[in-house]
Amino acid sequence: MKTKNTPSLRGGALALLVLLPLASLAADAIGAAKDPSGAAQTHVLFTGADIRILYNGKVYPVEDVDGTSLAISVKDQANGLDVPRDYKNKKLVVNRTQYVTDRSITVTNFKHERAYTAAKDPYRKASEEIMNAVAMTTTVRRVEEQVRREPEKISPFHSGLPKRPGEEPQKVDNPFRQQLENQLRMAQSVSNSDFGDAGRIAGKMAEEQAKEEFDALKMECELSSPSPIKSAYVVVIAEYHTKESPKDSQLWLAAKSVGLIDSTPRKVWSREGGLPPGYILENVHLHVYERGTEFATNLSENQAALTRDEAHEYLVLDHTSTHKADTLPARIVLIKIPTDWATHPRDSSFLKTYYVKVDKTGRPTDAFEDETCETKVADSYYDAVLRDQLFLPALEKGQPVDSVVRMKLTKLSRAIDARSAD
Repeated sequence: MKTKNTPSLRGGALALLVLLPLASLAADAIGAAKDPSGAAQTHVLFTGADIRILYNGKVYPVEDVDGTSLAISVKDQANGLDVPRDYKNKKLVVNRTQYVTDRSITVTNFKHERAYTAAKDPYRKASEEIMNAVAMTTTVRRVEEQVRREPEKISPFHSGLPKRPGEEPQKVDNPFRQQLENQLRMAQSVSNSDFGDAGRIAGKMAEEQAKEEFDALKMECELSSPSPIKSAYVVVIAEYHTKESPKDSQLWLAAKSVGLIDSTPRKVWSREGGLPPGYILENVHLHVYERGTEFATNLSENQAALTRDEAHEYLVLDHTSTHKADTLPARIVLIKIPTDWATHPRDSSFLKTYYVKVDKTGRPTDAFEDETCETKVADSYYDAVLRDQLFLPALEKGQPVDSVVRMKLTKLSRAIDARSAD
């Protein structure tokens, strides 16, 4: 799928130009004050691809892949909209973006090369010519046998008896044999020409191969993940230019649904067309998603391992830099639950509404059972859960401020369950 009016991944997009300095600042801050406890590096900061589609004047993020069709959610269409590769009115917008994730995928045996579609493949076309030649030879032999069996003369059909005893009916030329002979002459003419000449076919194939009129891209790899990802899909983004415009880099992408990725390496293979014949390949990038969320891989660009606190620092820095003049409420950004969350008894305390004080750095400072923040959370287990969440701070005209976040554990649980089901 060729993108229109889209910046090169190598050149970078506006989003990346904004975010890369943030990554550098975050790295400097992190390097200046490492966690003395030696906290585990549970998250990865990496450069991914944010893929969106301009449809009916609005830009929609790609949320899934159906086969090889990009899927977006459109308000007026309850079941969403699949955008096939040959969709004529599409416009893809691909931006390099910094992401933070705590889930990663291992890519092994990643290979890619220029390839041909069936219509352009010199080997396939040569094979078809040989098969046609063999079929013509078979036709000649079949018609020769039919001619041999067909008599030259036949008796015409008539209703009367011979006029005199012993008189033979008059015979005429067999028109069917004449048709077969004409068919045989035509088949022999083709067969005796260079139509099936192996040297001609091989020479033609070599000539077409030398032109390198590749119009497709072949990709194969193996994917695995320590934590199962049920509905994964891959997007291959290629940077290329045409022979005529070597300085004009363009983007092309192809998507493919993969399904379950777990600890057992899963083979993924694709061959997709849509590239201009004879294109020159510059770079190929592999991205793995589920429901519009990209995961880090060992091939991801600009990746850095972070602790949970370091990841939070970066997200807060990104948040405040992106919304320099906005007023926004605080919201949870990094969920953390105890290992026994699924089995812990859920009594009336689980159903309550809680109020968590969040400071301007996005960290919870206290938790309460009332909106006036006077009655502290009585259940020590749920109090610890609430204090373990990390937030993006509230903003007033772009400035971080202290705030109170209304939280329901039932809603938190649904978010956790949805993630576990992915």
